[in-house]
Amino acid sequence: MNKKMICKLCVCFSVLAILVPFLFLLGVIFVIPSQYSLAYYGGLNEKYDRLYGLEEPKIVVVGGSSVAFGMDSAMLEKYMGMPVVNFGLYAELGTKLMLDLSRDAIGEGDIVIISPEINAQTLSLYFNGEATLKAVDDDKSMLLKTTIDDFGFLYGGSWSFATEKLGFYLRNDAPDPAGIYNSKNLNEYGDIIAGLRDANVMTGFFSTANAISLDPSDYAQDFIDYLNEYIRDCKKAGATVYYTFCPMNEWAIGQMVTERETTITVDGDVLYKDTKFFDRYTGERLDALADTFYQFVTDTFDCEILGMDVRDYIMDPGYFYDSNFHLNDRGVTVHTAQMVKDLYNQFYLTDVEITDEELQPPLDTTVVPMGEFTVGNLVYQMYAYGKENPTYEFTVTGVSEAGLTKQTLEVPARITVEHETLGSVSAPVTAVGTEAFFGTTVTKNLVLPPDSCVANLDVEFLKGSSITALYIYRPVEGDDNRGPLLVGTQSFNGAASGLLIHIASDLYSSYVADYFWESFGSSLRSTDLTYEEVRGEAGIAENVGFIMEELPDGTYAVAGITDEASGRGMYIIPNTHNGKAVTAILDGAFAGTEGAIRVVTQPDSALTTIESGAFRDAEVAGLYVYGPAFDVSADLFTGATGTQRVYIHADVYDAYMAKNGWSELENTVKNSGSFEDLTGN
Repeated sequence: MNKKMICKLCVCFSVLAILVPFLFLLGVIFVIPSQYSLAYYGGLNEKYDRLYGLEEPKIVVVGGSSVAFGMDSAMLEKYMGMPVVNFGLYAELGTKLMLDLSRDAIGEGDIVIISPEINAQTLSLYFNGEATLKAVDDDKSMLLKTTIDDFGFLYGGSWSFATEKLGFYLRNDAPDPAGIYNSKNLNEYGDIIAGLRDANVMTGFFSTANAISLDPSDYAQDFIDYLNEYIRDCKKAGATVYYTFCPMNEWAIGQMVTERETTITVDGDVLYKDTKFFDRYTGERLDALADTFYQFVTDTFDCEILGMDVRDYIMDPGYFYDSNFHLNDRGVTVHTAQMVKDLYNQFYLTDVEITDEELQPPLDTTVVPMGEFTVGNLVYQMYAYGKENPTYEFTVTGVSEAGLTKQTLEVPARITVEHETLGSVSAPVTAVGTEAFFGTTVTKNLVLPPDSCVANLDVEFLKGSSITALYIYRPVEGDDNRGPLLVGTQSFNGAASGLLIHIASDLYSSYVADYFWESFGSSLRSTDLTYEEVRGEAGIAENVGFIMEELPDGTYAVAGITDEASGRGMYIIPNTHNGKAVTAILDGAFAGTEGAIRVVTQPDSALTTIESGAFRDAEVAGLYVYGPAFDVSADLFTGATGTQRVYIHADVYDAYMAKNGWSELENTVKNSGSFEDLTGN
């Protein structure tokens, strides 16, 4: 074969190498049926159809999820006498996309109300290619409304989108969320249907995960320019344009600050951490911020401002649902009534009277701290909710001294404490607070059980911890007593490098399509390990994550560690496997484990052999032996690093010292702790 032919073949193969993946990508995106129709993203399709389907003058409210959760469009239509389009859905889509999609639909006589959430992402030209592809999966023609600047983001997000979409299609497992974040829960206007959220499900009635600062610097200059261009285009089309404020939870206006220093002791060493708390803006400080913010918005945008005071859109926490921007049913009517009043004042230069029966007072949001309690491995703050007949709930705030020695920690569904005035109180654990696991050095796994009542994982709840695996067996949407499991964009800030979130396989599809969890998709993993396997009846099951090898005599040996189990820190050697005794640890069994490990044999262990090289290439912090004594080689730790200490319980110390090899090991010490104290079993 001549060189010319070889060159041609190389070119052909190069072209195919480029075209085949690209054609595959196009096939998944455009040929495979939509998989996101019932996901919350799927709501964009009907909003878009309504927007372009109305020919008469209309009111179009453009924004994010605070618009979807904040409008009673029928009420607005009733008072204004014009059809309404709720054109807000999801901050992950970005404000820019909603502006681009709506621009060509604006015409003569329309009223356009722009109402983005007050945070840096929605007040920028943020564009999420993967999220956009999910949202337009039912109608790809919407992609024609995007701009050339978006192409790179669309292409970059297309690979992960195609992988996820193909997976849903092959498994016949298209997302159909059980909770409120399902497209079928949007009415014909695009509002979240009334009657689904007469509550505030946030622990403490607000979330630090999306705190509101009222800081003009959150507005990016290129966003300001882009929005003003949109406003000018709408005006040229004959529309009247207003900028207004989204509903804001009064208790969420503030910032996270460092206040005091707290000490934590681990194995005699004192660790220090700064304790963060939420500094809420109130009184004159809030008034000054609101006035400055209003003046900035007035000076910045080339349209009228709907409303004369930012504080008219700062609302009681009893009007919110699951976010500082998402209103409950009561809040929707109050917020819409305020918009009606402001529209009448601006558009008709007159006041309007809203009937009292349409407005309801906020829910009771009384919350009183009732003291701190240490129960088992964790530390909790107890709260009383409600003025009359209060209910009680617990928030995890720290790890106890006992918990700091544990490889795996579990947040229980409820605990019982003795209160000095209330007596015995049994109540659910509903939240995990900021930096709750700070200072852990041994702990690798955190477990939320199937009956977990945790509703909120607070901002930076894993900051400063050694936890690298979060196992979740709790449905993302619980029953009426539990509500949804909420996270914010900052919940996992400060967590250990490489943190993975393992979701029970039967719940995985609901998490990856969830409003709050979707943004953590790259860290989510489906696990077939059951809750019982991960946690066990009284602690982490000792045989999970081991690779077993059957020996000629029918017993089993530990031959390796699974990738998922690597990095746990503590490995309790199982006594049995498939009903047969585990009698050996083979050469290389712990090779490649991550971090310092502790290997533990149980009091009724059947172990008779640890081969030389079992800990090769492993960092061994300690071998803890509790079971019957057996012979070992003096070069037990060949190829290992770390302290390589052996801890022998007092009850069996003499028996071990009488066996070959043990007395020759350096750094052998007597372990005064029990197997139960060490492992939590």
